[in-house]
Amino acid sequence: MKVIYEGSEVNLEVSDCRINDNMGGKADSLTISFADIKKECRKWDFIKGHTIEIIKEPFSTGVMYVDGFCCSSGSYTVEALSIKKSFKTKRTRTWENVKFLDLAQDLLEDLELKLETYGVNNFQYLRVDQIQKNNIEFLNYRCMLEGYNLKISNGKALVISEEFLKNQNEVLTLEPSSFVGKYNFKCTSNHIYGGCEIISNSKTFIRSSYISDKLNGDIIRIADIPISSIGEANRFAKNILMYLNKGEISGVFTINKNTSIAAGNVLRIENLDSFNGRYIIENIMHDSILSKSKVTVRKILEG
Repeated sequence: MKVIYEGSEVNLEVSDCRINDNMGGKADSLTISFADIKKECRKWDFIKGHTIEIIKEPFSTGVMYVDGFCCSSGSYTVEALSIKKSFKTKRTRTWENVKFLDLAQDLLEDLELKLETYGVNNFQYLRVDQIQKNNIEFLNYRCMLEGYNLKISNGKALVISEEFLKNQNEVLTLEPSSFVGKYNFKCTSNHIYGGCEIISNSKTFIRSSYISDKLNGDIIRIADIPISSIGEANRFAKNILMYLNKGEISGVFTINKNTSIAAGNVLRIENLDSFNGRYIIENIMHDSILSKSKVTVRKILEG
């Protein structure tokens, strides 16, 4: 395993290394610890915002940015994110007659992230207001309204439609015998809704609703989203309902380390009775020392 800090390899003994690969607008993260019995690590000038990359062929974390560090008895730990710390700055701004892709480019420009899209429609908006939200938080919110998923990794912001994710081929088929140690799959009705209703009074009164023919449950009513047309309201209602219900069936399990799979990939689960089916990976935590990968998934729901 190579540790590259500010472009140069660090010759230190790694005692722990955990890499989190995320979907849902969360930056990928890294926690790496070095054995520091001789107190050598303290001589390294670790600075927040400096770059760090972990390479273990053929896998690489990509360039990440130091977000914090600490020393303790016999150990020195560095934490890093796949995005610069400036992403936390809250902003207020307004766009008029703007398209989704132009909005996304504006939000990412300050963060020096390259935009990549998969299955995305370039919808037009009459007005969009960002009010005291950081750029990633606000872009993730706009993605939710359109049924998109946001992934931040290796200098890129990937915007991927839910339909694109669902239509991927499975990268791996797993069954209980594939799991290492305990696993947990669950189906819940908590915070699962049967429909979504949107009411807007921003300019003219608009009411729209989307009712699922697959799920029973309460209707969630939302009245704080500016809407410019009934078509936009219909689209947002459907996508909000999909977002709220996507965790109805989920699972967490550990497998032997597999860095060929990533958050956003589709897996198939077999021989687990009512939990059989296709799942999207929401998070993978790779433990490079224990050679294990902890995987969090959500089942693809039809309709």
